[in-house]
Amino acid sequence: MIYIDITDTIKALHITGIQRVVANIIKYSFKLDNVAFVEYDSALQVYIVIDKSDNRIFSLNIYKFKGNSKLFLYKLIKKLFSHDQIHFVIRTLNKIISLKYYILTSVNSVTTKKFMDCCTRDDTLFLVDSCWNYHPWMEIKHAKERGVNVKQVVYDLLPIKYPDYFERVTNSNFKLWFEMIQYYCDELHAISQTTANDIRNESKFDHNKIKVMHLGSDINEASPNNIDKLDKLDKKIRFLTVSTIEPRKNHRYALKVFDELWSNGYVDIEWHIVGKEGWKSENLVKILKYHPMLEKNIFVYNYVSDQKLIELYSKSNCILIPSIDEGYGLPIVEAIKNKCDILVSDIDIFREFNFSDDKYFSLQDNGHNLKLKILQHVNGQIEVSQTENNNKIYSWKESVESLIGSL
Repeated sequence: MIYIDITDTIKALHITGIQRVVANIIKYSFKLDNVAFVEYDSALQVYIVIDKSDNRIFSLNIYKFKGNSKLFLYKLIKKLFSHDQIHFVIRTLNKIISLKYYILTSVNSVTTKKFMDCCTRDDTLFLVDSCWNYHPWMEIKHAKERGVNVKQVVYDLLPIKYPDYFERVTNSNFKLWFEMIQYYCDELHAISQTTANDIRNESKFDHNKIKVMHLGSDINEASPNNIDKLDKLDKKIRFLTVSTIEPRKNHRYALKVFDELWSNGYVDIEWHIVGKEGWKSENLVKILKYHPMLEKNIFVYNYVSDQKLIELYSKSNCILIPSIDEGYGLPIVEAIKNKCDILVSDIDIFREFNFSDDKYFSLQDNGHNLKLKILQHVNGQIEVSQTENNNKIYSWKESVESLIGSL
């Protein structure tokens, strides 16, 4: 039996890139008889097997909140507390929610199954969620003693490579997590070759036990009739950036270039930003909020539905990703899937996609190269087709089938 840890995703107050991956793994492994889902209960400090009839599984919807109350609660917490304090508040709320859950299940005579009461030798506990946030290591130690195989998805090692870009609590949790997975994991599944190389460089983990998995590219499909296609007569040139707003994503770098272009009269260029406010981004978020071009040339979407995201891809001329570093680049494959052109920073992970050189821009020249590439798009000097890369693009169904097979 494969037990998949989906703790953060099923309790999420917001949707992250990791949770998009987890939600798709749930979606395409749900019907398999040899797959079960577990969540770590911080109050009891044990894994609980989630019944597949649990409404929380059915309510998962990538890029979308199922209830405005969660969004309201998250925004309220952000106003009241610092980012370090938010982690503590959310952990406390999760403990309260867990305690309430067990009281209710007890009253209703619902049997709660503990993972350690169900697992047997040679079963697999697959850690696909952000388990550095909840420290399940004592439970994992007990599972290993029982003969359970433990395997982990590694999305990136960026807090280790760039600690200044992250909060102290994240750095501390992540360093502990990285030590623990080296002790306890039988396999690590990196989401890119670059991330696999980072694992080899930063640890002594057995190289033969590091695998590279392929992520999917498709977004939950909406009815084509409900998507507002780009008007061919529209003279706007739209660039789209999809990512959490945080320092490593480098929104400031792109904003500087767009500001220069707009001041030089290129008022037909729009920049659409999709992503929630992350850590160390308060000043940038305020700049965007009060920017004179907001709702004229800059458009910011904190949370969008799948249908809205597909619409934005279809209405954009080019996806723009100015990241300093990444573990992969999910918006790239989503953009290709939706026939949107690509313009990305020239970093190792993005070179894995083997685009032509005109798709990459330097981060070492104060934005001059990016400005040139944007103007080439405006003047129609860059081809928009990316069909030559489609052989590297996988559906989520293919991705999850391959992943489960490798487990």
